Amino acid sequence: MNGNKKIIISIIIVIIVVILTLIIYNFFKNYQKDKKETQEKINTIIDNYDLFKSQSNEITKERDNIYSEIFSNNYYEEMDNKIENFNNLLTNYENSIKKIDNDSKNLKIECKNIRIMNSEINQKCGSFNDNYEVIINLFVNDIEMFNKNIDDYNEWLNSNKIDNKNPLKHYVSNNYNDYIDFNGDGTYKGKQNEGQ
Repeated sequence: MNGNKKIIISIIIVIIVVILTLIIYNFFKNYQKDKKETQEKINTIIDNYDLFKSQSNEITKERDNIYSEIFSNNYYEEMDNKIENFNNLLTNYENSIKKIDNDSKNLKIECKNIRIMNSEINQKCGSFNDNYEVIINLFVNDIEMFNKNIDDYNEWLNSNKIDNKNPLKHYVSNNYNDYIDFNGDGTYKGKQNEGQ
């Protein structure tokens, strides 16, 4: 019986060693897999963030141009002559917003609720989350402000009984009509208050 006991104990020890070896092997295998996936996410974020940053700078320039063309030094008497140009500028602006929105698809996935222990990536994702929200909300705000100017123009036409000019139509965005809280902080960065 002593011999059988030693064999049983030896078999149990071998089984325990095999189980521990498999557990350790799976741990390191999963660790390597997770490390590789994390590095791929980091690379994706870095590559896509650089494109986002460049495009957001271009949108800022485009927005500055729109402000100088549409919202500065314009008079009601000229609006009907300039409306086609205004609408083209706003359409181009919306197309730029749509492009940055589509090109940021990976950032929207990877930077939402990020769990990577890397300060550079956390900074880029925090910046993306805030700036993406601002870009969309500023666009919505700009369209609302433009349409308010159209309303004021149409009211001016009616109150002054100007017959040789037709009322103008609002610019209607096909894609972005509502403010967003992309980063989930309860505020709408980029949304401006009435009257601003």
